Amino acid sequence: MIIYAADDPLVLDGTYDREGYKPGERARIAKARARQAKGSDPMAKKTTKAKDGYQPAKTLPTTPARRGRPRQADLPGTEDRAIKPLEQAAAAYADIRDQRIALNVDEAKLKASLLTLMHKHGKTIYSRDGITITVIPEGESVKVKVRKPGEEEDDEPAEDLVGEELRPGVRAEH
Repeated sequence: MIIYAADDPLVLDGTYDREGYKPGERARIAKARARQAKGSDPMAKKTTKAKDGYQPAKTLPTTPARRGRPRQADLPGTEDRAIKPLEQAAAAYADIRDQRIALNVDEAKLKASLLTLMHKHGKTIYSRDGITITVIPEGESVKVKVRKPGEEEDDEPAEDLVGEELRPGVRAEH
């Protein structure tokens, strides 16, 4: 089957022949078919099994050579550059950081369930026995304060400050 005409630019510049094969591709295909027919194709899957059912263990593949930039050889006097206290501090920091990240995930789940419960019960503010939950409409979030028994509330001022000057030019309104 002829795909390209003899005057096709791809044929003229040697990219393909008239049947669509690249140079040398016909020979490669012919050799592969010959190997396959003879049974010595290295690319063909081999399923050899002894008559008694024994199959030899497969050998582990060899690791390919490492690609990329080669490591620079250590200069004399700089062979041992490891600073153990730095490595120990970095490992301790990484452990604590991973714990914090895991706690942040748990906190986000609990915050979402608390927000859902507040919506379910139709509440925007809930306050009882030192627990105050406030739904913040911007960004749909919740703010939670839990006071221990006997702890004073510091949200509200102890005395009425209405009309007093808080700072220059600002007077208390509530």
